[in-house]
Amino acid sequence: MESWRRAWQGPGLPVKPLEDIEWVEQHREWISALLDASSTSSEAAAESYQAMQARWMLDHVRELEQVDPALATEVRKLAERATDE
Repeated sequence: MESWRRAWQGPGLPVKPLEDIEWVEQHREWISALLDASSTSSEAAAESYQAMQARWMLDHVRELEQVDPALATEVRKLAERATDE
C-alpha cells in the first residue's frame, strides 16, 4: 500500500480515504459496518482500514491514472480479479 500512498501525494488528492469527506458521506453505511466489525481486534481493524483504502483507490482510479498510469492499470486488474472470484 505504501507505493500507492506515495503516488497519490499530488496536489488536491487526499492520501487517506477518511480525509475525503465526500467519499465518506457516499459510503457512510459501508464504513460504519466495517468499523463495527473491526471493534473486536486490532487485526480486524487493520483489515477494515485496508478495505477502505482499496475501495477508495478503486473509486478514484481515473485520478490515479493521471499520477501513475502503471499503478492505475494494476488497480484495475486487481478489481477485475476480485469481481471474477
